[in-house]
Parts: sequence; structure tokens; C-alpha cells
Amino acid sequence: KGTTWFPSLPFRKEAADDTPEYQTYAQWTHRWVDHLAELGLGYEDFFVYPVDENIRTDFINSGRAIRSVDPNIRIFANPMMRDEERFLRAAAPYVDIWCPALGAKHPHHIDLLQNTGEPVWCYTVGRRMYHPYSFYRLALWKAFRMGATGCGFWCYAVGQDWKNTDMWHESAMLY
Repeated sequence: KGTTWFPSLPFRKEAADDTPEYQTYAQWTHRWVDHLAELGLGYEDFFVYPVDENIRTDFINSGRAIRSVDPNIRIFANPMMRDEERFLRAAAPYVDIWCPALGAKHPHHIDLLQNTGEPVWCYTVGRRMYHPYSFYRLALWKAFRMGATGCGFWCYAVGQDWKNTDMWHESAMLY
């Protein structure tokens, strides 16, 4: 049994608890958590991933909605270093796991994430053409050097300009 990511629907606007959208979301979330429990997964076995590589208003609205429905659901965030510090600070109460890109060029952002007290992991995007030693094996050492407690790879990039949705298509083999 391991930790599982689940994408979540982002809230573009702040979700008021008396709206049909929020009520439907709350009902779905409770059913989903119950279903995971039936499968033997507790809160420590999963987290949600509301917005990819973007810590701005929609992430903050989504985090607020998730916490208001069920404060035990863990939330994963993978900020980009282009994200403004004010958004990172505003998102901090809703983040349980930070996972910035490994090649982050702004160390003060890493310090900010580490100072929240939540775990900091990191990730990198790999391609088949990258050197196995210098890119893949050294990534772990780079992660630990920056103070991360975990490191992963995003590896589902297929076809020219990532337009092919079939990872087994021959164009995926070019990477």
C-alpha cells in the first residue's frame, strides 16, 4: 500500500457553502473518502492535487473548499518558482506536502516552503534521452542537498509537444 495522488476539480472562484456547486462537491467528497475507506485507504494513504504547477487564487480557493468539507484530506502542491511569494504564503494553510521542481532557481522560495513545517519533496521531468546517471541518479542527491525528504519523476510525456494521449503510441518511444 502506498500514497496515491488524486486530481481534484479546482474552484476558480471562492466556493460559498450555500451554492449548489459547493454542496455537490461536498457530497461527492464525503462519498469518495468513504469509498477509499472501504478499499482500506485512510487519510494517510492519499492526498489530493487540486491544481498542477500553479499556486494562485484557484489553488487557494480549492484548498479552502477541501479543508471546509473535510479537514483531514491532505493536499499536495507543486509550485513553480514563478509563483509569487504572496500566493505561496496564502496557500500554506492548505498545503500538507510541497513538491517544487528540482531545478528551482529561487532558493528563498524553498526556504519559505520549508519554514511552513510541512514536508518538502521535489520532482523533475524526465525524458528517455537524459543520461541515467547525471539526471536520474543524481536527482536524489540534489533533492537531499536542498533539504527535500522525497524526490520523484514525472514521466508521462508522450509524442510531439505532448499532444498524444496514448503512452504506448510509437511517437512516445521517441523520448
